[in-house]
Amino acid sequence: MNLDGASNLQKRVGREHRRARILRATLVTLAGHSHEVIVRNLSDFGLGMTCRTIAPEKGESVTVRLPGDITVHGTVRWVTGQAFGVALDDKLEADAIEAALQRKSSEPTAAPGWQIEDRHRVYTPRVDPTKMRRV
Repeated sequence: MNLDGASNLQKRVGREHRRARILRATLVTLAGHSHEVIVRNLSDFGLGMTCRTIAPEKGESVTVRLPGDITVHGTVRWVTGQAFGVALDDKLEADAIEAALQRKSSEPTAAPGWQIEDRHRVYTPRVDPTKMRRV
């Protein structure tokens, strides 16, 4: 609460500028349940997210753990299927998130060289050339 008794949420009017981002995050409810979520967009005082599980209920207080060891608290303001929006209690430091993402993308990978998963490998069967017929 501010000195005049009005919260940040009550002072904000209109829709804030949103930044489109795709981030993995962890949502924690007051009951202690933890869910993996995808942040689709963010603004100074809000997050738009989706989840694979059941979305939290409108009005529920939640904590969101973002990249860069950033933790924010807020209230779920809307829910549509598995998509939902969270109004944050305090201003989000979007620049800190951007810096954390830049650091993460610039870190070297654990193993040098290219690693191809088996499901992506091209399999070419060996054929005996003497058994091939001419077309």
